Amino acid sequence: MAAAVALATAGSFAYNIQANVALAMEQTRTTSLLGQQSKYADIRSMQDDIKLLHAAQEVGASTEIQWKAYLEKVQATLPAGVSVQTVEVESASPLAAFQQGSTPFEGPRVATITFSARTDSFPSTPEWLKALEGLPGYVDATPNNLTRDEGTGSYTVSITMHVNGDVYDGRFSSKDK
Repeated sequence: MAAAVALATAGSFAYNIQANVALAMEQTRTTSLLGQQSKYADIRSMQDDIKLLHAAQEVGASTEIQWKAYLEKVQATLPAGVSVQTVEVESASPLAAFQQGSTPFEGPRVATITFSARTDSFPSTPEWLKALEGLPGYVDATPNNLTRDEGTGSYTVSITMHVNGDVYDGRFSSKDK
């Protein structure tokens, strides 16, 4: 029995020495890897800066709308001979929420477009409004006034239109990637 205990003690002592040698080798390897990793600290910092830049682009452009293309679509809905004369746009920004409607019947919106359109004949405003409904992001449109220029006989209609987030460009959105 004493021989078995002595043999077990010697075996565990040998295993302990082997484990300590393996631990020392791994600690040396870890120290070496940490030293090698410190060579790339600038690259890691640059990668973090790039991630921050991408996040800033996403937030900064989150409310971006390609207005030229959208206004061309508005113009395309108008009947032949009708042209957009003036356009005023109010839209959301990444820093402030857009003012919402004050009545429960008004849908959520991210921008308001007020435009005037001119025509030589008496306009069919309901048809114009109906055509606007097919635009992306359309929420609602309301005619503000109709005037006639006595000198030229032309008519000008002012319309206020609201659009929702479907009009956002999303070019830096991480959801698309």
